[in-house]
Amino acid sequence: MDIASIVGMLGIATLSLIGMEDPVVFWNIPSAVFVFGSTSMLIIFSFPLQNVSSLGRYCWYAFAHPKANDDVEKVRNDLEMGILILDRAMTFFQVTGLVGTMIGAILMLKDRSDLSAIAPVMAVAILTTFYGILMAYFFCLPIKTKLQVHLKNLGRDA
Repeated sequence: MDIASIVGMLGIATLSLIGMEDPVVFWNIPSAVFVFGSTSMLIIFSFPLQNVSSLGRYCWYAFAHPKANDDVEKVRNDLEMGILILDRAMTFFQVTGLVGTMIGAILMLKDRSDLSAIAPVMAVAILTTFYGILMAYFFCLPIKTKLQVHLKNLGRDA
Protein backbone atom coordinates (compact mmCIF):
# COMPACT_ATOMS: atom_id res chain seq x y z
CA MET A 1 0.00 0.00 0.00
CA ASP A 2 1.36 3.41 -0.98
CA ILE A 3 1.05 5.58 2.12
CA ALA A 4 2.01 8.73 0.17
CA SER A 5 -1.10 8.42 -2.03
CA ILE A 6 -3.37 7.92 0.97
CA VAL A 7 -1.82 10.80 2.93
CA GLY A 8 -1.92 13.06 -0.13
CA MET A 9 -5.55 12.31 -0.95
CA LEU A 10 -6.73 12.67 2.64
CA GLY A 11 -4.60 15.80 3.05
CA ILE A 12 -5.98 17.59 0.01
CA ALA A 13 -9.54 16.62 0.98
CA THR A 14 -9.00 17.96 4.50
CA LEU A 15 -7.36 21.19 3.32
CA SER A 16 -10.15 21.74 0.79
CA LEU A 17 -12.82 21.30 3.45
CA ILE A 18 -10.97 23.69 5.78
CA GLY A 19 -10.67 26.24 2.97
CA MET A 20 -14.39 26.05 2.24
CA GLU A 21 -15.31 27.12 5.79
CA ASP A 22 -18.90 25.96 5.21
CA PRO A 23 -18.80 22.95 2.84
CA VAL A 24 -22.62 22.86 2.65
CA VAL A 25 -22.50 26.03 0.53
CA PHE A 26 -20.46 24.10 -2.04
CA TRP A 27 -22.98 21.30 -2.45
CA ASN A 28 -25.59 21.42 -5.20
CA ILE A 29 -27.10 18.16 -6.36
CA PRO A 30 -28.15 19.21 -9.91
CA SER A 31 -24.67 20.65 -10.58
CA ALA A 32 -22.93 17.54 -9.23
CA VAL A 33 -25.22 15.22 -11.19
CA PHE A 34 -24.58 17.19 -14.36
CA VAL A 35 -20.77 17.19 -14.03
CA PHE A 36 -20.32 13.62 -12.75
CA GLY A 37 -23.08 12.18 -14.93
CA SER A 38 -21.93 13.93 -18.11
CA THR A 39 -18.30 12.98 -17.50
CA SER A 40 -19.31 9.36 -16.89
CA MET A 41 -21.35 9.29 -20.09
CA LEU A 42 -18.48 10.80 -22.09
CA ILE A 43 -16.10 8.16 -20.72
CA ILE A 44 -18.58 5.40 -21.59
CA PHE A 45 -19.02 6.93 -25.03
CA SER A 46 -15.25 7.15 -25.57
CA PHE A 47 -14.00 3.76 -24.36
CA PRO A 48 -15.01 0.11 -24.63
CA LEU A 49 -17.17 -0.96 -21.69
CA GLN A 50 -14.53 -3.52 -20.63
CA ASN A 51 -12.03 -0.70 -20.08
CA VAL A 52 -14.55 1.55 -18.36
CA SER A 53 -15.55 -1.24 -15.97
CA SER A 54 -11.86 -1.79 -15.15
CA LEU A 55 -11.19 1.86 -14.25
CA GLY A 56 -11.26 1.07 -10.54
CA ARG A 57 -8.57 -1.57 -11.02
CA TYR A 58 -6.46 0.86 -13.05
CA CYS A 59 -6.77 3.56 -10.39
CA TRP A 60 -5.96 1.08 -7.62
CA TYR A 61 -2.36 1.04 -8.88
CA ALA A 62 -2.04 4.58 -7.46
CA PHE A 63 -2.47 3.08 -3.99
CA ALA A 64 -0.91 -0.37 -4.45
CA HIS A 65 2.33 -0.72 -6.41
CA PRO A 66 2.47 -3.46 -9.02
CA LYS A 67 4.09 -6.53 -7.49
CA ALA A 68 7.32 -8.02 -8.83
CA ASN A 69 5.55 -11.29 -9.69
CA ASP A 70 2.68 -9.60 -11.60
CA ASP A 71 2.35 -10.14 -15.35
CA VAL A 72 4.38 -7.15 -16.60
CA GLU A 73 2.53 -6.91 -19.92
CA LYS A 74 -0.89 -6.93 -18.21
CA VAL A 75 0.24 -4.30 -15.71
CA ARG A 76 1.69 -2.18 -18.53
CA ASN A 77 -1.60 -2.38 -20.45
CA ASP A 78 -3.58 -1.52 -17.30
CA LEU A 79 -1.36 1.47 -16.53
CA GLU A 80 -1.47 2.77 -20.10
CA MET A 81 -5.26 2.44 -20.34
CA GLY A 82 -5.72 4.01 -16.89
CA ILE A 83 -3.53 6.94 -17.89
CA LEU A 84 -5.48 7.43 -21.11
CA ILE A 85 -8.90 7.26 -19.43
CA LEU A 86 -7.83 9.62 -16.64
CA ASP A 87 -6.37 12.03 -19.18
CA ARG A 88 -9.68 12.13 -21.02
CA ALA A 89 -11.63 12.29 -17.74
CA MET A 90 -9.66 15.42 -16.83
CA THR A 91 -10.75 17.05 -20.06
CA PHE A 92 -14.33 15.85 -19.69
CA PHE A 93 -14.60 17.09 -16.09
CA GLN A 94 -13.34 20.52 -17.10
CA VAL A 95 -15.57 20.86 -20.14
CA THR A 96 -18.73 19.59 -18.41
CA GLY A 97 -18.03 22.04 -15.59
CA LEU A 98 -17.77 24.90 -18.06
CA VAL A 99 -20.84 23.79 -20.01
CA GLY A 100 -22.77 23.55 -16.73
CA THR A 101 -21.74 27.08 -15.84
CA MET A 102 -22.81 28.29 -19.28
CA ILE A 103 -26.19 26.57 -18.90
CA GLY A 104 -26.60 28.17 -15.47
CA ALA A 105 -25.64 31.60 -16.80
CA ILE A 106 -28.09 31.32 -19.71
CA LEU A 107 -30.90 30.26 -17.39
CA MET A 108 -30.00 33.07 -14.99
CA LEU A 109 -29.86 35.77 -17.66
CA LYS A 110 -33.03 34.78 -19.50
CA ASP A 111 -35.09 36.44 -16.75
CA ARG A 112 -33.45 39.66 -15.61
CA SER A 113 -36.58 41.04 -13.94
CA ASP A 114 -35.26 40.32 -10.42
CA LEU A 115 -31.63 41.47 -10.33
CA SER A 116 -31.28 40.51 -6.65
CA ALA A 117 -31.76 36.86 -7.62
CA ILE A 118 -28.76 36.84 -9.97
CA ALA A 119 -25.99 36.47 -7.36
CA PRO A 120 -27.30 33.29 -5.67
CA VAL A 121 -28.11 31.68 -9.02
CA MET A 122 -24.67 32.58 -10.38
CA ALA A 123 -23.06 31.01 -7.30
CA VAL A 124 -24.84 27.74 -8.12
CA ALA A 125 -23.89 28.02 -11.80
CA ILE A 126 -20.21 28.45 -10.91
CA LEU A 127 -20.32 25.28 -8.80
CA THR A 128 -20.25 23.14 -11.94
CA THR A 129 -16.90 24.66 -12.93
CA PHE A 130 -15.71 24.16 -9.36
CA TYR A 131 -16.67 20.45 -9.45
CA GLY A 132 -15.04 19.95 -12.84
CA ILE A 133 -11.75 21.60 -11.88
CA LEU A 134 -11.70 19.91 -8.48
CA MET A 135 -12.13 16.44 -9.97
CA ALA A 136 -9.72 17.09 -12.86
CA TYR A 137 -6.87 18.42 -10.73
CA PHE A 138 -7.45 16.97 -7.25
CA PHE A 139 -8.39 13.45 -8.37
CA CYS A 140 -7.61 12.59 -12.00
CA LEU A 141 -4.24 14.34 -12.34
CA PRO A 142 -2.62 12.92 -9.18
CA ILE A 143 -3.78 9.38 -9.94
CA LYS A 144 -2.74 9.71 -13.60
CA THR A 145 0.68 10.98 -12.47
CA LYS A 146 1.13 8.06 -10.06
CA LEU A 147 0.23 5.62 -12.86
CA GLN A 148 2.77 7.32 -15.13
CA VAL A 149 5.45 6.92 -12.44
CA HIS A 150 4.60 3.22 -12.06
CA LEU A 151 4.70 2.77 -15.84
CA LYS A 152 8.10 4.43 -16.03
CA ASN A 153 9.43 2.23 -13.21
CA LEU A 154 7.76 -0.97 -14.43
CA GLY A 155 10.30 -3.76 -14.60
CA ARG A 156 12.94 -1.82 -12.65
CA ASP A 157 11.60 -3.05 -9.30
CA ALA A 158 11.79 -6.71 -10.33
